[in-house]
Amino acid sequence: MTALILPATLAHADHLRENLRAGDRLEVTCLGATPAEALRASLAGSIFARTAILDGRIAAMWGVGGSPLGGVGEPWLLTTPEVERVPVKMVRTARAEVGAMLGLFPELVNYVHAEYRQACRFLEVVGFRLGPAFPFAGSRWHEFRMERV
Repeated sequence: MTALILPATLAHADHLRENLRAGDRLEVTCLGATPAEALRASLAGSIFARTAILDGRIAAMWGVGGSPLGGVGEPWLLTTPEVERVPVKMVRTARAEVGAMLGLFPELVNYVHAEYRQACRFLEVVGFRLGPAFPFAGSRWHEFRMERV
């Protein structure tokens, strides 16, 4: 299996939006955006963004936004079913990437749809703490957070 991590591009985003996992699509649409809008906004607001490609197919795209002067980064991740082929590698990669994000920001914070159990569990395995579920935009969400040690 060939795995590549590359700087994310709009071409990657175009492919990813057509192949999002159902849970990722649910999160985006619950917030009133289309996958294309969410990906473009995420890329535009990111200090860095990366794409994982497995055997020539896009598996995931992630990044971090926010202002380093504000001290809080906003990590994001959108995936295709390809990530399910390499769960251990995805966790290892995520831990390394979160480490790079914590090099820029002392704190990382964002939100995950409470019903997207795969994403909630993934965040916990990577090391984020999930807060209690709360209602927003007609759904329930968890804040997820990690601080630099």
